[in-house]
Amino acid sequence: MGRMGDEICRMVHRFRVVMIFVLTVVCFNRLFDIISISGLDNRKTAECGVGVLENVGESLWTSLGVEYDNSTTDLQYLSILGKDVTHVVAPVNEFLASACVGFLGLFCDKAPVLEYSLHNGAKYRTVISADDGSGRRLEIMHECTGLKQVVVLFIVSLFVGGGIRRKTSFFVILSGLFLLFNFVRIVMLAVIFMTGSDWFGFMHDYVFSYGLYAFLLLCVFVWNVKMEKR
Repeated sequence: MGRMGDEICRMVHRFRVVMIFVLTVVCFNRLFDIISISGLDNRKTAECGVGVLENVGESLWTSLGVEYDNSTTDLQYLSILGKDVTHVVAPVNEFLASACVGFLGLFCDKAPVLEYSLHNGAKYRTVISADDGSGRRLEIMHECTGLKQVVVLFIVSLFVGGGIRRKTSFFVILSGLFLLFNFVRIVMLAVIFMTGSDWFGFMHDYVFSYGLYAFLLLCVFVWNVKMEKR
């Protein structure tokens, strides 16, 4: 039993970064769902009713004396504990949409075009529209940017073994790889979207959504094994 316990302890120690990553993803995503509300959340609430997390979030906001605003259904809308941060995240969404359209313009004869979305009178070029008269529109919002995952990587980097240099290397390298992967994801989804494929919903909601975290988990695992060998 002693040897088995020692083996388990060594295994836990070896893959602690991977376990911390998984725990951080679960906890951070649930916490973010509670303290934030978006236009997409409001649409889902209006269509399906209020869920458990919404009840918890509204109770928390009320206890802090913050108004729980579930009236705005604009996809660009995002507030954190009542603080409207749309003007902070929307330019990032706009940059990603512009980069995607610009990249596709290099290879496609009929590339999509950018359209404006509105929020409190402000215009943001976050809508990718198919230039074929079909009326298909794909809007980039904060969930698409990968910013939440970058925050998760920053938290995990605090628990990586070694000094500040190793922690910084972990965060910078893995964040760079992830943001590149996320951009490829957006481009591929835009291509699927332009073709009008029935697979878009499945690819967006399942394959690429879970694929983001699978890619990150793989990166964290490889980094952890490489560092342990050193």
